Order: sequence, then C-alpha cells, then structure tokens
Amino acid sequence: MMTTGIGMLLVALLILMVMFLVFREGVCWYWKINEGLSELQQIRSALEGIDRKFAAAGAASGAVMGRTEEKKRTNECSKCNKPMSPGARFCEYCGASSGA
Repeated sequence: MMTTGIGMLLVALLILMVMFLVFREGVCWYWKINEGLSELQQIRSALEGIDRKFAAAGAASGAVMGRTEEKKRTNECSKCNKPMSPGARFCEYCGASSGA
C-alpha cells in the first residue's frame, strides 16, 4: 500500500515536470524570450568588440593622457596635502575649502 502511494507520487511529479517543460517552451515562444536573448547576446558581443578597440587605442595614448592629468593637478590641499584640480573650490579627498 505504501509503495503504490510513493509510485503514484513519483508518476505525478514526472507528469508535472513534463508539463512544466512544455508550457515553459510555449511561454518562451509566445513572448519571444529566446529571440530577445539571442539579440542581447549579439549586442553584448558587439559592445565587447568596441570596448576592445577603445582599450587598444587607450593603451597607446594612455601615457600621454596620464601626463596631461598630472599637469592639470598643480596646487595642493592645505589640510591633507593631496593634489587639487586648478579652480577647484573644495578638496576632492577631505572636502576642505581651497581658499580660492
């Protein structure tokens, strides 16, 4: 008696799993979820390609950009002695007024 109850429970679970998979595919087809996912993957791969191109271009000019950033930061904060951008009214690090 106990084994038939467990057997029926297993059969019912198996039927529910099959129904879930069938209905899931139907819902994905109806709402075009699979197509949306493939389009998102294409967009992602295109953006990664663009990112690689910019990273390669940035690596070539990175040293120059770093030097110009250093030239911009000439004055220092009177409180924490960290570099401040010219014309900055407050320190980026401690928030102290530059006095300018």
